[in-house]
Amino acid sequence: MESIGNIRRTEIIQAFLKILSEKGLAKATIREIADAAGCNPGLLHHYFSDKGEIVAASVEHAANVYREDLLRGLDEFEAAADKLRFFLPRYLDIGRLNLEISRVWLDLYALSKTEESILKPVQQCFRDGRDQVCGFIAQGVKAGEFRKVNPRVMATVILGCLEGVTMLWVIDPEDTPLVEVGELIEDLIGTYLMKK
Repeated sequence: MESIGNIRRTEIIQAFLKILSEKGLAKATIREIADAAGCNPGLLHHYFSDKGEIVAASVEHAANVYREDLLRGLDEFEAAADKLRFFLPRYLDIGRLNLEISRVWLDLYALSKTEESILKPVQQCFRDGRDQVCGFIAQGVKAGEFRKVNPRVMATVILGCLEGVTMLWVIDPEDTPLVEVGELIEDLIGTYLMKK
């Protein structure tokens, strides 16, 4: 059973993510985070030493939730090509994507180059995602399903394409056709990777 402290920390993180999606990090205040979490600012300091610690915990929380949701079902596939066919459209699945959380990520990306408390957890999130994709690319190369490529470079290309499209969707959701773009990315990457 989860402790009251962990539950409260999660509530504060969720409140912070909500405020962050509405106002951005620069305008998010401790008072607003506390109000959204239904507590006083002093209680926030009981769980987090400062705003930077809330940010780091929130990035980690959002990354874990996002990754678990994204990868749910991947283990059902044995072949690397099947994993790739599952992963690519799932990444851009409009039913799975959350515009609010995607806005938070866009803000975090922008701030990660100037805020050390944001940079490290954002980097770790990308490294974890790249390692996951790299794993099934390497599996496909080793099994002869995919052409010989550097799995780390290919994983970076795949995530770069998918994240770029996600950012465009955040900026202009009405004019970013995720399904069609996802199908094209899947076709391009699949055509390139599949061994002739």
